[in-house]
Amino acid sequence: MHGPRLVRRVALAKHTRWMFAGRIGDAAGLTCTPAEAARLRRRLRRTPKPLDRPVIVISGYLDPGLYARVVARELRRLTSHTKTDFHVARFPLDGPIEPMGERVVEQMRTIAGDAPASFDLVGLSMGGLVARHAAAVCAETDNLRVARAFTQGTPHLGSALAERIAPTEAARQMRPGSGFLRALDAELDRSGLDITAYQMDADTVIGDGNGAPTGRPGIRLPRRAGEPHLHIMADPIAILDIARRLRGEDPVLAPNV
Repeated sequence: MHGPRLVRRVALAKHTRWMFAGRIGDAAGLTCTPAEAARLRRRLRRTPKPLDRPVIVISGYLDPGLYARVVARELRRLTSHTKTDFHVARFPLDGPIEPMGERVVEQMRTIAGDAPASFDLVGLSMGGLVARHAAAVCAETDNLRVARAFTQGTPHLGSALAERIAPTEAARQMRPGSGFLRALDAELDRSGLDITAYQMDADTVIGDGNGAPTGRPGIRLPRRAGEPHLHIMADPIAILDIARRLRGEDPVLAPNV
């Protein structure tokens, strides 16, 4: 293996261990004990199950795809074990959110070809807003549909950090009360998109209570060591819950906000 590739793989492995480090904790909506959740995760890894539709994992703000690749890989290991079921979408470091959503739709068209198709989207942080815009674009097409969206640490009601620091158009769109967020909410009222939204307590990037759309229940997870916003995007119990839902099985988390 070439030197640069080896360095990248070692760095990815170390970062993956950091993201999944620590005890799962007792989420308020957890329907089993953390020990039972760990045993369930091991069982899912041993029992692949075909998925009903492809999954696209959408990266967050300024993320070159690191988190998205980790989440896609872990979801694959807990579901179908098939690489072609999972895809990653990542974006340039600047520009507004709408073109990012349109790029996801183009990726869906490339995957589906000319056939009608539905997809599940997993949005990490800002990626959840990208997923919602992609779903709105798909609603205007005849052959593409977003069946479900799962969001992890997404500023559905705006980002507390973006109120203070917003160097790009995408960051300004994530300010609470922005025109972009109001338009997303109006579209959500019309479409009734199925969204499962995860947020971790004490997330200083998006702020407490901003992790689910207005009027939609969310799922809160207990804070872990370090910055919660970095951990929620690859939280093992959230990923286990998404995997169960993708498999058509009972989730391990129930809405609690």
